[in-house]
Amino acid sequence: MRLFFAVGLGESAFEGIAPVVERIPGRELLPMRWVRPATYHMTIRFLGDMEEKNLAALDSAGERAARRVNPFKASLGAPGVFPDRENPRVLWFGLKEGSDGMTALATAVNGELALAMALPDEERFHPHVTIGRTKSPLDAGATHDFMMLPGPDVSWPVRELQLVESELTNEGARYRVRRAFPLAPA
Repeated sequence: MRLFFAVGLGESAFEGIAPVVERIPGRELLPMRWVRPATYHMTIRFLGDMEEKNLAALDSAGERAARRVNPFKASLGAPGVFPDRENPRVLWFGLKEGSDGMTALATAVNGELALAMALPDEERFHPHVTIGRTKSPLDAGATHDFMMLPGPDVSWPVRELQLVESELTNEGARYRVRRAFPLAPA
């Protein structure tokens, strides 16, 4: 099963992001696979294919990591692209508030995974919500108007870490929250 740790955004965030994405200049001309609004999330740590026997260790690591971070508020910020502006393949919105909390959560998850399963730490964590991706890099000019957009006016309370299962389909990924871990009480 394909798994990752994430922070959900909640219904109000979905409703706030979707209209901004719909208004991206030239959106219909971009060869993007657009993320369905109901699946917007913030990936904390992608795990990939994991065996069922690892679930107990993942649950334990997620629970311990969540207890190390207090609840916090997050809000979306400016748009960005991965891997860089010259060869954009992923369009996303970053954070203007809550970046420290998301980074603390990623650090806690990585630390607990290293202890529980000897999984190596991921490279650099950059909190973001992916809104679209393409297999081939776009022309740098194709995303210029997107990069000029203000970020969506979306904020939400972050109260839990989720272990999410991802099933890839022809219509895009389908996600199922396997377990939610409440963050430490403030």
